[in-house]
Amino acid sequence: MFSSGIVKIRAWTEGHVDRIIMRYEMKNEHISHIAMFHKLSNADDVSDDQDECRLKDFISYITYCQKLGLEFVSLDALLAMSPQEACKNKVVITFDDGFESLYSVAYKELSKRNIPYTCFISTSLLGRAGYISKQQLKILSKEKICSIGMHADQHILWRDESSDKLQQDYIKCKHLLKDIIGYEPKNYAFPYGTVRAVSKKNMDAIKHMNPQAILLTRQRKLTRIFLRNPLCGLPRLDIAGYYKGYYKKEDIGLDL
Repeated sequence: MFSSGIVKIRAWTEGHVDRIIMRYEMKNEHISHIAMFHKLSNADDVSDDQDECRLKDFISYITYCQKLGLEFVSLDALLAMSPQEACKNKVVITFDDGFESLYSVAYKELSKRNIPYTCFISTSLLGRAGYISKQQLKILSKEKICSIGMHADQHILWRDESSDKLQQDYIKCKHLLKDIIGYEPKNYAFPYGTVRAVSKKNMDAIKHMNPQAILLTRQRKLTRIFLRNPLCGLPRLDIAGYYKGYYKKEDIGLDL
């Protein structure tokens, strides 16, 4: 009975501390974060496509980070730092799925600014209409500022799927990417990546595959709590969602 009470107090205390940290991090613009994008568009008007971010908004976000004095680093470089160093003034840019604009727009814009980025690729989408080809992926992978990560082979909601099916998909995605880019990718981002899309069982299944880090979609910044164990799910800010009005500046903790 006594030990049960201690467990409850500890759980409440940890939850309370986490809430305090969250309030602090969302007010502090200099806490590191990982930005998530999907596709970029040269259009002037905001489209109904929830995955699309206008290029001018993307450039505005980059300019904002630069004015704050934030440093753009690769995901691998961030993970090689101590949690104390990694959680301060760092930004990691990521793209999911492998849309065609990754090659035709993002590649050009980030190369001329020498900003590192990570592409999380769903291998079953390669070569389909609207997505990059295997050859384009190979070209991207040879760029020093570009790293390639896994985004599953099948871009589906994995929450209700078996652990065995998820792990087999992980292996397939990793091997297909290695055949194209010449090395095994180390980092994994769940498709959709939200709390509703990813279960604890899913997380445990991927942890057993020993990636370097697992990335999710969660409007949080990178405190030391996350960086001490990147297999527990590194959060990413949906920057495109902010520009489309899905989130307020209070939600992402950036005054864009």
